[in-house]
Parts: sequence; C-alpha cells; structure tokens
Amino acid sequence: MDKIDKSNAIKVKCVRDEYTHISHQPCENCNQKYAYKLCTQKFIQEDNGSYEVLDTQCQFCGHKKCFTFNVTESHQDVEKQILSTFKDKDKFYDLDWDD
Repeated sequence: MDKIDKSNAIKVKCVRDEYTHISHQPCENCNQKYAYKLCTQKFIQEDNGSYEVLDTQCQFCGHKKCFTFNVTESHQDVEKQILSTFKDKDKFYDLDWDD
C-alpha cells in the first residue's frame, strides 16, 4: 500500500463534503472555477485512521491534483450503525437475514 500524506488531509463528515470541497476549488494551473473532475478514488485505512484519496484532473487544462480526506470519524459512525443493526437483527423479524 502506498503511504499517503495525512498532514494535509481534509476532515469531512460524509462523501458529499468531499465532492463539494473539490467542486469549489479553482484549478491551480489555469484558475478556472469548477475545474476538477474525479479520475480515481481509493479508500485507505492506515494508523487507526480512514482516508479517501481522490485523484482529479482539470477539465480545462488537464492539470492533475490529488485530494486526501480524513473520513475516520464518519467511517466509525457507519461501522457502529452496521454493528448495531446486526447485533439487534432479531428485532427485525421481517427481514430475511439468511439470504
């Protein structure tokens, strides 16, 4: 696994916050607004943290930029919700849990 630069990771609460942040960044090269479009996205767990790494490219000049987001807090919340759901699965008798 590639090491990531966590020092500049942007703390977000949900995926929507990631895309909102990216969409509001002007291109560092040509300064066009709403420039970056997503190329690839990776989820990385490292050092007790969870990160989304999004590689983007300016749709006007082709400049590439990588954004790193710290999603540790939101990832833990989702994990707690999932574990809680499965822990209490007997309460949800109408769901077919064996499929």
